[in-house]
Amino acid sequence: MSSRSSSFLDNNKIKIEKKQCQIDQHQKNDNFYCHSCKVLVCSSCKKKQHRDHFIDKLDNVYQEILKTLSTFTTGMLDWKQYQQREKHINELIFQQDVQQHYDGQINLISQLFRQLHDTLHVKEVELKKELKSYYDDSLEHYTTLISELEDQNCKIHVI
Repeated sequence: MSSRSSSFLDNNKIKIEKKQCQIDQHQKNDNFYCHSCKVLVCSSCKKKQHRDHFIDKLDNVYQEILKTLSTFTTGMLDWKQYQQREKHINELIFQQDVQQHYDGQINLISQLFRQLHDTLHVKEVELKKELKSYYDDSLEHYTTLISELEDQNCKIHVI
């Protein structure tokens, strides 16, 4: 190698060594997670910028997330079953309390209207009897008057 190309390589090597990790770009693989900063870190960052932070292997974080997700999923399924039980209980309460109350009120209304109908029927019969009595009295009175008129008319013809 020529000295010129050697110096070029040396200059580039120096630049790479001086290059620092960024949040989205690391010198080494991102194998760790900083819980304190909530970012991925490499072994180089871990030793320098995140030295006193709570660092965990990425696989451990992944397993913890899976465990949390499983717990959450189980909790959601339990919640769904709880909601279904509550729905069933509310349906039973509705059927037992509300439906029975409704049916009782319908029966009460029917019973009251039957009583009203019966009372009205009795009153109708009484009124018709009374009216018939007035009619019969009027007819008798009319017949008596007509008879008297005919009788007087006969007497007038005789004279």
